[in-house]
Amino acid sequence: MDAIVWSIAATWTMFAMFSAVVVLNADDAGVPILLILMLVAGAALGLVVVLRALLRQAAAVLKNGRAKAVHFSTWKRCAGS
Repeated sequence: MDAIVWSIAATWTMFAMFSAVVVLNADDAGVPILLILMLVAGAALGLVVVLRALLRQAAAVLKNGRAKAVHFSTWKRCAGS
């Protein structure tokens, strides 16, 4: 799993560097805008995928009983409010 995360991070870093070089050396605005949009869209999609995986993992932990959900009213009483 860690190798996959590191390879994705390395790919995005290389793509960001390539985009920076293209944006700084571009003569027209079309290609830099396209690369920046692709970079932003990919980052947003990556964030959605990561958050979805974290949510699934948290749901599995709660389902297996290794952690207990705390209701807000219980937390409020424990916090002394």
